[in-house]
Order: sequence, then C-alpha cells, then structure tokens
Amino acid sequence: MHMGFNLGQDLFIKGLKNPETAVNGTIHLPASGSMIDVSGMARFSFLVQAGALAHDVTLQVKQATSVSEAAIKNVTDATLVFDATDNPQEWGVIEVDVDRLDINNDFRYVSLAVSGGSTNDYMSAMFLSYGEGTRPVTQTTGSANYGFYDQAIVAG
Repeated sequence: MHMGFNLGQDLFIKGLKNPETAVNGTIHLPASGSMIDVSGMARFSFLVQAGALAHDVTLQVKQATSVSEAAIKNVTDATLVFDATDNPQEWGVIEVDVDRLDINNDFRYVSLAVSGGSTNDYMSAMFLSYGEGTRPVTQTTGSANYGFYDQAIVAG
C-alpha cells in the first residue's frame, strides 16, 4: 500500500562525517558557518553510527540564529550517549520535530555537537529531513554540499 511518501523524492540526506575520521574533543556537525536551516522542514534527524569507541561520546542537537552558531543553545531532550563499554559499534538517531525549536526567536539553524571523544573514537553521521519543503531553504538542488541522492524507483 502506498502512503504518499516517496523515499527518493521526499527524503533529504546530507553526509556530515566520514567514518574513518576521529571524534577528537568537541566538534559540531556540520561545522560553524555551515549549520543547516530547517525552517522549511517539518522534521529532521541526525543518524549516527559509532565505530570502535575508547570513550563515551555524547551527541546533542544545537539550535542557533545563524549558520555561524550565533546565540547557540541546546534543543531540549535531543541528546544521545554512546557508551564505549556497551555495544561500541551501534547506530543511533535523534529525531526532532521543527516545532520543538525556538523558531519564534529565529533559532532555525541546527547542528549536532559531539563531545567526549578522542583520537581513538570513530563515528559517521548523516542529516535527514522530510516534510514541508524538505530541502534546506537556503540551498538549491544543484548545490555541491546539499541535494538528493541518485535513485532508481521500482514500484507497482
């Protein structure tokens, strides 16, 4: 049964971190100056895969008033912790309804803060969004850093 959702057309995906790079100190994904404008979206997620971890790693969704992290603050309850001693190679997702952001005060840019890691901790991360305009409103389809992936759809 088709529910009116087409993964290839309705889901926006942006890679944020390659798995072979270490999580050293506190980093933001994407980095300052590249935060993602979600004002035209209904919902977004950060999908993360932890590699072998030597330390616990904390993930926290941040919201800001500009791409350069001006007036940055946490998104309430949008936190996930990877425990290095408990299943160190696991997947995690933090999903946020855009209505949970402080949009009325122009907090429409988001990033994922990753802290607690070192040069021996590895992970990869992706940003996904859907609903409303789906694509970040400040980006176009042809942008080198943003866009939909190639697709082949086989459907009845």
